[in-house]
Amino acid sequence: MSFDRITAFVIGVPILIVTEILRYKKCKKRNRKFFNIREFLIILLSIYIITVISVTLLPFRSWGAHSPEANLIPVFNTLKDMSNIPQNMKVFMIKFWLVNILVNLLLLTPLAIIVPLVFKRFRSSKATVLLGFIVTLSIEVLQYLSAFIGSARSFDIDDIILNTLGAAIGFYFYRFITKRFIQSKEEQVV
Repeated sequence: MSFDRITAFVIGVPILIVTEILRYKKCKKRNRKFFNIREFLIILLSIYIITVISVTLLPFRSWGAHSPEANLIPVFNTLKDMSNIPQNMKVFMIKFWLVNILVNLLLLTPLAIIVPLVFKRFRSSKATVLLGFIVTLSIEVLQYLSAFIGSARSFDIDDIILNTLGAAIGFYFYRFITKRFIQSKEEQVV
């Protein structure tokens, strides 16, 4: 873990702890139960958000002036790059791209599982996939803008497509799990 990622956790986790202490005091004052499954999911979501920020926007290193890069044509640049690889690097680069595809598919999958469990308005595929799209678009725009101040990050339409697809996969995994859980709970009652 790089220094910037450690810094994100050093700052993010104490903020999470202070927030939870304040919520605990508020619940105690109102004689409400503090911890339940929803509370656990909110904490999990907070840790997940800190992790996504640390992976996608950090480490932030200023290498001097960079001209921002943007891949706006889906799949084309990746295929073009693959055709220009020296023979001795092909296996390595194919593995690299496969890992990149898998990581981008999985990045927003947890978001699309946890958010519908916590917030009712995201219990439709349209709302959750739209949220995934907005989150990934925001990440890519921030990566693009960070190049103006020296970051080596770039905007990539392929990442947006894969992250949004990952959010859709996550939502359908959420739906599968909730149907199984509800169905098994109903069978126990009968």
